[in-house]
Formats: sequence, structure tokens, C-alpha cells
Amino acid sequence: MAYATLTTADLKSDYALLKKQGVQFLSEPYGTPGNRFVFMRDPDGIYLKLEESPIPKLAEARDQIQIMGMPYIGINVSDVDASVSFYRRFGYETLRWINEQTLSQEESAAWGFDQPVTYRGADVAIERGDHHRLRLLQWIEPFDPDPAYPPPINHKGINRLALTVPDVERAVRILEEQGVPFLSAVAPCCSGTDTDTGGIVHAIDPDGTFLELVGNLEPRPVAPQPEHCPPLEIRYPESSL
Repeated sequence: MAYATLTTADLKSDYALLKKQGVQFLSEPYGTPGNRFVFMRDPDGIYLKLEESPIPKLAEARDQIQIMGMPYIGINVSDVDASVSFYRRFGYETLRWINEQTLSQEESAAWGFDQPVTYRGADVAIERGDHHRLRLLQWIEPFDPDPAYPPPINHKGINRLALTVPDVERAVRILEEQGVPFLSAVAPCCSGTDTDTGGIVHAIDPDGTFLELVGNLEPRPVAPQPEHCPPLEIRYPESSL
């Protein structure tokens, strides 16, 4: 997963305010008023794209950040056609293709490149629920073939997408019939007792990106610990109240 996008009503003021607070940016804002963007990094170096949209500004003082939402999350893929086909199995039926384009040297620099870049892609969105959107980008030139993070997902950065389903076991059965690989069987979550009514499981997209499915699950007996493991003990943090 490459970056998350944040929408702002006033990129110029947000850029100045965040820069004053020590946020690291890759470049000056690029584009024209109402259609500008700039990339920044969080404390671990993770990319965030700040994108301006012609939405109403907040009425408060200019020292308040104007960020209004997260319109999409960007995922780098090696074959956008294969990835669109994969994500459609999860309900991302709304589709808008991004035709192949080559960015200018100036715009490429705003993305962090030192040369003009070429990419194609697609926006896919869920038709129900929160209608969130993913931007699948296939970088043509230059292309980095390094694989996505292998399991486990304890690396820095965006580690997975969490998707809600009504019945997690039913969802897994349907997806497995379509050839979707999973990291493990469905695991009850998260008390460690036989009263859990929810479950989780991780699917893997064609490039190794993790998708977590979270949904209802029929309660079941707790599986015994393997002989080489100590007895299972669930500890909850003490309340501060």
C-alpha cells in the first residue's frame, strides 16, 4: 500500500501551518487553486497526500487545519487489470479507469521522482456501506518490482485494509471458490473464550497486500493450545477509571 489521501478545503493555509509545525513535505504544492496537491511524511516516513478540493472552508480561524476527509487510499499494483478483477470479488464494483499518462518533470518531482513518470490505474469503490474508494496504480516507468511486505504485518507503515462482512465464514467460502488465497483459517475474536461471536481472517491480493475480513461468527469451543505452548491466558489492561 502506497499512501493515504487527505482532502482539504485550503491547501495553501494547511501547508503553511503543517510546515510551521515541523511536518516534512516532498515539495512545494503542485497544481492550480482547487486542484492542488502535495505529499508529506509522517514520523516514520510514511507517505500522505494532501489534496485540495473545492469544498466549503471551515468558518473558524485560519490556524485550524481544513482537512475534511479521506477520499481514497492508494495501492501500487503490478497489473492493474488483474487487481481490478481481484478487488471486484470483494464488492468494489464501481470502477473508473485512469488512462496511461506521463507526468511532467515538475509534477513527477511533487510525487518524489527525479524523472518524468508514466502510470495507468483505476479507482474502485464499494457500492454499499461507507462507499470508500481505492486507487490502484500500475507504475510503468519507472517500476519498482520489489514485493509487498511478507507476513507478519508488524512493519512500519500501512499494514492492511480491514473490510466488514456480515458472515466471515460465508465470505471466505465464496472467495476461496474464486481462488482468493488466505493467510490462515478464520480465527474467533477476541476474548479467547467460547463466547466470541466475531471472527477475523486475512486475504492476500495479487501483489501481497493484506485484506482483513471482519464479521459475525457462530461461537465455537476454544481449540486447545499446542503441546509446546504455555496455557492460554487472556489479560486485559487495567481500567484507568
